[in-house]
Amino acid sequence: MFLSVPDPVRAEGRGFRTQEQRDKFWKLLLDKYPGLRKGMVRPARANEISFYWATIPFDIEEPFFAIETPTDVLWPI
Repeated sequence: MFLSVPDPVRAEGRGFRTQEQRDKFWKLLLDKYPGLRKGMVRPARANEISFYWATIPFDIEEPFFAIETPTDVLWPI
């Protein structure tokens, strides 16, 4: 895959092919961000969209959601 951040970069992309890989991913993610267990999905606020848009070289397609936890706000990438 190619990323433009801000100059083009070639990087290897991967996906999860087995349930075991998905389970391990979710375990690691929830270990790192335990607040996700109590996270709420909500529409992103204007300031969050502006911040995210400043970091990417393409338009944001709606809908755009954020995951708010007691300690963090996460955006899908």
